[in-house]
Amino acid sequence: MHATRRMKCKRRARRAVAALLHCTGVAFIYHWLFARRAVRVLTYHAIERIPSNSYSVSAANFERQMEYLQRNCNVIPLGDLDDALAKTKSLPPKSVVITFDDGFRNFHTYAYPVLRKYRLPATCFIITSKIGDSDECFMKWGELEQILRDGLVTVGSHTVSHRPLSSLDASELEREIRESRDVIRDNLGVSVNCLSYPYGTRRDYDDRCIQVLRESGYKLACTSINGVNTTRAKGLELRRTKIEWGDDLGTFRRIVTGALDIWVLADYCLGFLQNKREVEFG
Repeated sequence: MHATRRMKCKRRARRAVAALLHCTGVAFIYHWLFARRAVRVLTYHAIERIPSNSYSVSAANFERQMEYLQRNCNVIPLGDLDDALAKTKSLPPKSVVITFDDGFRNFHTYAYPVLRKYRLPATCFIITSKIGDSDECFMKWGELEQILRDGLVTVGSHTVSHRPLSSLDASELEREIRESRDVIRDNLGVSVNCLSYPYGTRRDYDDRCIQVLRESGYKLACTSINGVNTTRAKGLELRRTKIEWGDDLGTFRRIVTGALDIWVLADYCLGFLQNKREVEFG
């Protein structure tokens, strides 16, 4: 991969902020006060041998990260978070959820074997119009069936066509949310009650989306807003922590303990600068 100037600057910024907050003790204080009993939901997109964009993580780094989680955290299924929010289940300390957006084929090639090796549950949110079509970058239904057999991975909706839901009229919004759910059910024989908002910033979903999700039987929906989720979190507005190309193991360890949660300020104040070109599916 040829790293662009923007990618290099972002990597330096993430590492510098994480290192500063870690070394000054700010991250530790934050973690003790706010994040210690909260659940961190990690977001991955692509896992490749050699990353092709800033949203991709190298297969080698991904395995190091999963080994770290297996040894140091309690990785739980996304569904357990729904139970915790409903006050029907208590979660262990250092609870972490692993999620993947889009349904790229490299999830089957690189991510799933590592998850299986370390016996770590995960949720894969898929763009249903891309699964099984002529685009070889995405998984086929048969590959998803194979992945689901051992029960480690669950599948959620990333909508039909990966458009910002807040930009759609009422009929398009219902189609993106309900048809994606139905297509997954019909092809895989599983019920779907979780969704990941395309792009996921606060300007990419609104109260209309939340209402349609609720009426359609969804229990959980993941944003791209940084942070952790306490038992008072809103199930249809879960915060997540993005893991990206430039996050080596040292940065990853700091991120998991909250050293980049301050990045939420960028989510709220600089969301209009989000580069969507790298994740545009057309």
